[in-house]
Amino acid sequence: KAQWRTGGLAACAVLALWACFIMVFEPVEREQYDTRNFTENAMRMIDREPAPLVLHGMGKDAKAIKFMVNVNRDLLPLFTRTDAELEALPAPVWIVMDRKDYQGLQGTALGNVVPALSGRFDKNDYVLLHIP
Repeated sequence: KAQWRTGGLAACAVLALWACFIMVFEPVEREQYDTRNFTENAMRMIDREPAPLVLHGMGKDAKAIKFMVNVNRDLLPLFTRTDAELEALPAPVWIVMDRKDYQGLQGTALGNVVPALSGRFDKNDYVLLHIP
């Protein structure tokens, strides 16, 4: 009976750990790294007032892929890295960028644009700007 008790307790401990991981850790991690919610909300806004989409500061092989995976159609966004590239964009345009990049634009014409959307994207705060 001692053998069964030890094995049973070990199995219960493993089961409890697994259940905690599946029911607590996984959902929290999934929410932190969510990209779908921001992308879908951004695309709804873009569909209402179509204009080119610019992904600022998003590498073509990283966050941009996470954004594009959640778009249910073919889309060819523009990519920018510098503030000068942003300033040179012709209107109208939609711009997706990290909130830190947006805050760095304060005092410029783009820094005065109120974000059309703010939200979490892949564990970071992102904004969607609309330049009409």
